[in-house]
Amino acid sequence: MTSFDGYPVRWVANCFLQHSFKRSELISPMKLQKLVYYLHGWHLASTGLPVIDSRFSVWRYGPVEPTLYSTFKRFGRSPITVYAKEPDNPREYWVVSKKDSEFQSVFEYVVKNYFSLSAIELSARTHSKHSPWQIAKDTRNYYIDNELIKGYFINLARNPVIE
Repeated sequence: MTSFDGYPVRWVANCFLQHSFKRSELISPMKLQKLVYYLHGWHLASTGLPVIDSRFSVWRYGPVEPTLYSTFKRFGRSPITVYAKEPDNPREYWVVSKKDSEFQSVFEYVVKNYFSLSAIELSARTHSKHSPWQIAKDTRNYYIDNELIKGYFINLARNPVIE
């Protein structure tokens, strides 16, 4: 297995936005947060590697990646209508390459199984009794450890009823 620290969260988010724009099914910032979280979890479980190069924080309404939050907070509960641009060149945006077959496989799985759920439904799932967010919250951690996320999603693959 090669070392990989994950993609910039903007690139991963833009993959979901690209999917939503192509299908005219716009998504809110909260839904985008949860989709990126689920992709991160399933990627950790299936490859052992993170999909994003940052961490999820424990916020009141579930796991939140702070850069993603600040990028799209201006949309509030409204649908996102633009890509996350590169900070050093606001005219450009990036997505994860189609050549990354592991990423694409997990991405397609998450789209198939989670994209049709509402932001509220996705958020409720992240709040289950033994979820990484709940454990981190109960132990008063600010961040959710990737090993905790990985273990949860491996267990979820073995026992889908827990979600």
